[in-house]
Amino acid sequence: MSVISEFKLPTDPTDLTRIKNAVLDAAAEQQMIEDRKESIKDIRDGMKAQYDLPPTLFNKLVKAHHEHKYDEMTVEHSIFELVYESILGDGSNNNLVDVV
Repeated sequence: MSVISEFKLPTDPTDLTRIKNAVLDAAAEQQMIEDRKESIKDIRDGMKAQYDLPPTLFNKLVKAHHEHKYDEMTVEHSIFELVYESILGDGSNNNLVDVV
């Protein structure tokens, strides 16, 4: 059974007005989120145009700062670097090896 079929629409006009206002408020919040995302895209594009800053790097910088994850991200990178070098070497040898 779907959630919609289980919903009982209130009959009190005050309740209906509250639901309507909640929907309108949430829709306005959604629009603000979309507007902010567009603004972030404009900023990122500006950094690419002015400094040739790759968008993916810009996104990582923003994420590290916003989520306060710099330490976590650097530790993760260090672990990746250690594993990569342990398995594949220091990265300076880019020759492909045939596997038999």
